[in-house]
Amino acid sequence: MSSKVDNASLNDNLILLQAGNESAFDRVYEMTNKSVYMLVLSILKDSYKAEDIMQDTYVKIRKNIGQYQPNTNSLAWILTIAKSLAINEYNRAKRDLPTDFTEATMQKPYIDNSFDRIANRQILEEAFKVLSERERGIVFLHAVKGMKHKDIAKVYDISLSNTLWIYHNSMKKLKKVLEGELNE
Repeated sequence: MSSKVDNASLNDNLILLQAGNESAFDRVYEMTNKSVYMLVLSILKDSYKAEDIMQDTYVKIRKNIGQYQPNTNSLAWILTIAKSLAINEYNRAKRDLPTDFTEATMQKPYIDNSFDRIANRQILEEAFKVLSERERGIVFLHAVKGMKHKDIAKVYDISLSNTLWIYHNSMKKLKKVLEGELNE
C-alpha cells in the first residue's frame, strides 16, 4: 500500500464533493487523513491537538469546497488549510499562559507512536528536537509523503529554491544528529 496520494483521483473527488456528492467526502478523507495528521502533528507536537485540528481541517474543507479550483494541486490545497489551522492553534497556545503548575501539566506532550510504521520513532523524535516547525514539515512532506518540492513550496508559500535549501539543510542537521548517536 503506497502512502502517496493520487492527485488526479483526489481532484475528481473534490469536484464531486463540490457537486454535492457526500460519499466523495469519505474518499477525500481516506486519501488525505494521514498526510494531514502528520503535517499538523509536526507543527503542534501534541497528538490530541493534532486530532482536533485535523477534524477542523475537514470541517473547513466541507465549508469552503466552493473555493477549490479544479485541476490544481488538490493535496497542496488541503495541506495549506491544515497548516494554517495548525499554526493558528500553535500561536494561540503560545499566548495562553498555563495556570495549573502541577507536575502532571508540566510534562512533555504525548506523542502518538501509532505511526511507527511510517517513520522510525527515533528519527521522528530527533527531528522534533533539532528541526524547526517549518523544517519538520518540509522534510516530512518530501521524505515521508513523497511530495515534490514545488508543491511543498506552494503549501508553505515560499520559493522553490528556499524549499530546497531548507530541505537540504534540515537533512544535514538530521544526518549530524544521527551520526553523532551512532558513533557514541
